Amino acid sequence: MNLKFSIKEQVLTRQDEEKIAGYTEGYIDAIFDFDKKWIDLQKYALFGEPDGTKHVLYLGYGKELSCKIPRQVLTNALFYVSVFADNLLTSSQETILVSPSGYVLDIDDLEEGDIVDGSSQNDFIYYNKNYDEYIEERRDYYERAEHPYV
Repeated sequence: MNLKFSIKEQVLTRQDEEKIAGYTEGYIDAIFDFDKKWIDLQKYALFGEPDGTKHVLYLGYGKELSCKIPRQVLTNALFYVSVFADNLLTSSQETILVSPSGYVLDIDDLEEGDIVDGSSQNDFIYYNKNYDEYIEERRDYYERAEHPYV
């Protein structure tokens, strides 16, 4: 799966409509298409978590560059993407929403025929709430976290 972004001047814009499920690792790429002002600069992708934690990945030089989205940001209900080059250019930031995952903890301990019903708080990583409450909580959190780095 690819999340596609274009960067024109200092504006980063998401170009796809992919939906992301949380707790995915090594599956989702971020692809960045830079305008001519960025091409000869050394570029980095910044992935931010709502708590302010930042993960910076080196992209290199060129017009179209990509990297894997860090697993850590996919454990949140949302994360932020931006890019910067050398110490000269920065881009705007895009907020990416993450859907709840059906990932089961300790999957190696499950045997054929086991039923995981969510009755244990450790059965599922995502919230043990109904989906509507979860979505409402994500919306509230998104509104509060609009500018996490300010």
